[in-house]
Amino acid sequence: MKTLRCFLSICILFACASPACAEGALRYDAALLETPAVGPVCSYRVEYHEWDAQTLAAALLGEGFTHERKDAFGNWYSATNGEEARLLGIYASDPADEESSGLNGGFTFGVQREGISCARALSVFTSLQPVPQPERAWMDVENLAFAAADAVQAKAEELFAQLGFPDMVLSNLYACTREEIQEEIHAARDDMGYAQYAQQIPECYILFYRQAMDGIALNDVARTDKARSRNDALETYVALIVSENGVESMEAFSLYDVVEQSEPVDTLSCAEALAVLERDLSKGIVQNPLSIVEAELVLYATGNALDGIWLRPIWVFTATEGEADFACYLIDAHTGEICE
Repeated sequence: MKTLRCFLSICILFACASPACAEGALRYDAALLETPAVGPVCSYRVEYHEWDAQTLAAALLGEGFTHERKDAFGNWYSATNGEEARLLGIYASDPADEESSGLNGGFTFGVQREGISCARALSVFTSLQPVPQPERAWMDVENLAFAAADAVQAKAEELFAQLGFPDMVLSNLYACTREEIQEEIHAARDDMGYAQYAQQIPECYILFYRQAMDGIALNDVARTDKARSRNDALETYVALIVSENGVESMEAFSLYDVVEQSEPVDTLSCAEALAVLERDLSKGIVQNPLSIVEAELVLYATGNALDGIWLRPIWVFTATEGEADFACYLIDAHTGEICE
């Protein structure tokens, strides 16, 4: 396993509606047109990543762990030390079994104190998603007292190698002090009885990672409102919470191993993909021009566990229309087709 610090994935953020932005149905910074071409890119047929249960349990639970049970969701392990319980679940569902989880390629680990994990406590107050959100404005990215952020990142990536992760890239890193957490919680939720959760949130870093193949990151954000079945391919997701006590929580879903790959095919440049989007938008009536705020080339998972899962290169454009919510537009980087 290698963790990529610099990779070919093109991710650009813009403050649009500047004088350099295009007029018409679509507005974007002119710098988008200068985005370097990525070159030929493969598509990949993949299967869910296989985890070594003994390796995960030994590294995350320590000596003396117990195999609790095996059920439709997978295998469950635990270890107890005084009032602290360490729990590990490795998902291994059967696509043909309607009672199974559909969470292949992943696992969940957490440390519980007084029956509450740090991840559970944090999730009461903020959504643990791998993209910046306004409610996280109170979380700093400065170094915390117990360790520097880059040291924590390095340790996390050493752990990935120990556990047998595929290639990973860092998506986001947050840091929050206990004082900031308490202040935010009490200001917003003081009368809602969440004190028991607040007490279980230590000073910590929250790190989000995603898988990468040949230097291109996999999509890690839900881009569709369509209903999906439990066997449909999902976006990759890896999150860690690290405190002075070590790893408090770790979740990994939808990680893949390559079964076969296509020959490399030329991909659309960012400018060419933008032109496709502009032509498509010009066919309708645009009341308010769309402003592109983010553009990224990702490997996008399609298909399902029964018929096969493929990763395809897709240009993802995130846009706003006036004061409306964000909308995503997907352009197949091989065919130039608009993806639904």
